Amino acid sequence: MSSKTIHYNLESRRAIRRSRRNRKTRYRKPRFDNRTRAEGWLPPSLKSWVYNIETWVNRLCRFCNIQAISMELVRFDMQKIQNPEISGVAYQQGEFMGYEVREYL
Repeated sequence: MSSKTIHYNLESRRAIRRSRRNRKTRYRKPRFDNRTRAEGWLPPSLKSWVYNIETWVNRLCRFCNIQAISMELVRFDMQKIQNPEISGVAYQQGEFMGYEVREYL
């Protein structure tokens, strides 16, 4: 393909794209404001997390007579447990700060 052919094809594509954008089309109602989610909707990742907990609770209930369950979600800061003085930038500068990854491996 010559450079003139490529140039012509690009110009043609550009013209088609512009005409598509500027074409007088029929009126279409705005659809951006009709996107509501159902009551109690959860993203799939959180839904999976909840179902996983329910599954384990049901398994435990089969083996034990459980009357009530309370759950506490706690996240531990493992670096803070190992080094109580850590703060700020020290979190980003771990044990291997300054080492090349390939060098370490």
